[in-house]
Amino acid sequence: MKAIFLSFVLLISSLCASVSLNDDLRQLLKVMEVPHDNTLPSIVEATQKRWIRPAGKERWEIENTLSTVQAQAIVEFCTRNHFFSEIKPAHQNYDYAVILGAAVCVMEKRIAFLEKIADSGVKFKQIVLLSGARPLDPKVDRAIEGCQTEGDAMDYLWRAHPLSKQTSWKHFIRHMIPISEGKTRRPNTADTFLLWKASQPQAGSCLMISSQPYCFSQQLIAEACLPGEFTFETVGPAFNASKQNPTVMLDTLARCLFMLDSISNVDKSKGE
Repeated sequence: MKAIFLSFVLLISSLCASVSLNDDLRQLLKVMEVPHDNTLPSIVEATQKRWIRPAGKERWEIENTLSTVQAQAIVEFCTRNHFFSEIKPAHQNYDYAVILGAAVCVMEKRIAFLEKIADSGVKFKQIVLLSGARPLDPKVDRAIEGCQTEGDAMDYLWRAHPLSKQTSWKHFIRHMIPISEGKTRRPNTADTFLLWKASQPQAGSCLMISSQPYCFSQQLIAEACLPGEFTFETVGPAFNASKQNPTVMLDTLARCLFMLDSISNVDKSKGE
């Protein structure tokens, strides 16, 4: 486990070791009426069915249908476990700074956070931009002249920023992914990491620029997609807990638990 996970790792590391269920998570599962047998696989199975948003739905399209008690329990859990707190770099030098794609306003915040990090003296040899060809959505994306997709917008925002002139950089844009005849889905974070991996980058230390409340889940995705000699540290600006949809946080928590279970199984297989 990496230090970046803070108390969230401490909270569920006992699950990966098949010890006892942490009281913090046990209480949340109780309030949410999630059945389990005190093991991570049982919790993952239940939360995948109950907490993951429907296929094809974006986070901003999800309505909060939870009770006041449930919503409060989720926000309290995530607050205690630093899902809304700013995360700063632990070191001064990295091989890569990796900026992850998102809605336009979020990408702007991530680029600004990287600038803040650079101004503090943190150094990186190369900057990598990872985005997808998701069509821009006027419900969440600021319109940028000439930009049709998230990838277009990231390219535009980055080229307009002074850092693009000061540091070596590469941009990887994952195209829409066919799922059936005439239908596609937007690329997700894992898809963009795998696209970068396919370019055979030299292994090294990666400072990933995300934003809360998604730093933990994107850290886990990176570790699953580029295992081995790569090291990852995910940082990002804080998020106002009062503005977060609790139902979306359940989706995020379910994805974290799933990825932790997957990584745990890989680690176990290596030890056999």
